[in-house]
Amino acid sequence: MRHNRTGISNIEEEIISKENDRFVIHDSQGYEPGDPTKFQELQRFIEQRSGEAKPSDKIHIICVVFFIGFALRLFMPEVEFLRQARNPC
Repeated sequence: MRHNRTGISNIEEEIISKENDRFVIHDSQGYEPGDPTKFQELQRFIEQRSGEAKPSDKIHIICVVFFIGFALRLFMPEVEFLRQARNPC
């Protein structure tokens, strides 16, 4: 994280590896379970990037981490995200 502030990021901002400038990360900042706003932002970003013509502008890997605590469960946006992962754009 370049700005040293936890929880603040912009999915459009490229974080480029110092060791390999072809390795680019986009941080979605994450979201709380059941928060449709952040999920919609992530979904829009994925749809936009999947339509890019240049291979360097496309998404090649998505890392998803779900924290499921004792009393938490997956909400519909998370379930839908996993369903779409099986049927990529």
